[in-house]
Amino acid sequence: MHASVVRSLEGKESVAERVLLFTGHMVDAPDRPANKRRFPLTANAEQTARQLIREAIQAEIADETGIVIGIASGANGGDILFHETCHHLGVHTAVYLALPQDSFQEASVSPGGADWVERYQTLCSRVPPQVLQTEARLPNWLTDQPDYNVWQGCNYWMLMSAVATGAKRQTLIALNNPDQDSNGAGGTSDYVQLAKERGVKVVELDARVLLVG
Repeated sequence: MHASVVRSLEGKESVAERVLLFTGHMVDAPDRPANKRRFPLTANAEQTARQLIREAIQAEIADETGIVIGIASGANGGDILFHETCHHLGVHTAVYLALPQDSFQEASVSPGGADWVERYQTLCSRVPPQVLQTEARLPNWLTDQPDYNVWQGCNYWMLMSAVATGAKRQTLIALNNPDQDSNGAGGTSDYVQLAKERGVKVVELDARVLLVG
């Protein structure tokens, strides 16, 4: 389904009034150094992240009477939590993957363990993903772009899809630890900057609280 429309329960297509984009850290891989942690693989950290995301979504849609759509990728951690939380709140979402479903799973889901893989597969079964390209290697016409990669390309794609909806209000919710976002192009902070440059409202959730407890 094209991101510019949302199919209602009655089977009719309606233009979205509001788009909620999301970006956030993946859970920490087992080999991530202790001083570089961002999203510990613990129940407490996940519960805290889920609550932050839920409160941000609820605040954004509190006064919304029209159609709302959420757009995010499908990585373990923040992305999957966003989709799950939107589903529980009755907000339709679209899943955008930089790579085909299996390749994306290997790169951005499996490092978090079997539970996240199962949740990812459940998400993709419920919301068939849209895929940017078939492999991580950039097409020839993009190889001369410095510091550009498929992950940044996916961020651009999601932003432009939000713009293409024609929605009056667009918000990027970002679960970010500003002290530890070292992913560069395509990372969470990079996505935040892209959104701000394009006039998209940004709601930043301080992921440093995930390290407490």
